[in-house]
Amino acid sequence: MKNSLVKYIAYGVIAIAFISSCVTPENYKYLSFFFDGVPDPTVNENIEINLTDSSTQIVQIDNANIKPLVYIHIPYAEDECNSCHNKNSVGAYVKPQPDLCYQCHEDFSESYESIHGPVKGGYCTSCHSPHKSKFSSLLVTEGQELCFTCHESSVLSQGTLHSDIGEKNCIDCHNPHGGVNQNYMVEGSCMSCHDNFNKKYKFVHGPVAAGFCNTCHDSHSSDKESLLLHTGQDICTNCHDINIVLQNETHEGIDNLSCLECHNAHGGENRFIFN
Repeated sequence: MKNSLVKYIAYGVIAIAFISSCVTPENYKYLSFFFDGVPDPTVNENIEINLTDSSTQIVQIDNANIKPLVYIHIPYAEDECNSCHNKNSVGAYVKPQPDLCYQCHEDFSESYESIHGPVKGGYCTSCHSPHKSKFSSLLVTEGQELCFTCHESSVLSQGTLHSDIGEKNCIDCHNPHGGVNQNYMVEGSCMSCHDNFNKKYKFVHGPVAAGFCNTCHDSHSSDKESLLLHTGQDICTNCHDINIVLQNETHEGIDNLSCLECHNAHGGENRFIFN
């Protein structure tokens, strides 16, 4: 019985070696259907380390087209299963997310004032695969499709700003992990379409200079002109104390006159940013 078992194992090893040496692009799909571990002849055996982003990953390269085929999470590639999984309980993590991920990755709660819901809730694997992916940063999918897994595309398209974005990637403008406000705008993202007022004016209004466009504008939709959050004096007194403003004799009798009648909201050639 024992000799028979050894014989079958030997035959199996020989068969696998034979199959591996005879695999061609034409017969690969048939052989891989019947046998596990059949090497893909179109894939280069070379494995490269990609350290270009925060998701340290191994990249397997397509030898024919010199492009990534699959991104592999380092712990998974190195069989370090116990770094994430409890070996005494199948499927259980050694820590709950996001603390599990923060063992190696940046703790975004220390980086941003406002945290994206899935990140704050610890649902890292809603967007990232913990093992491997065909998308960079181990994303489960990419482009708008990733965001529309949770966000309703038809609602976003109703906004003036998003009505004609086409296939533009959401993360070109929004940081998927967090930011200084609830819209998680990427620094300088507004300037990809709008004037860069830091270059246009000698004196730049504080929120504009700091890149806090959302202090005055809604980034999605508004029933007010220029996507403003407020109109008239309200847009300015949201930050500026009206009582202090009225102490200046220049402002006597302004009543409900809009501040923008005299001041440029973005900047100007003097420190009072007059029009």
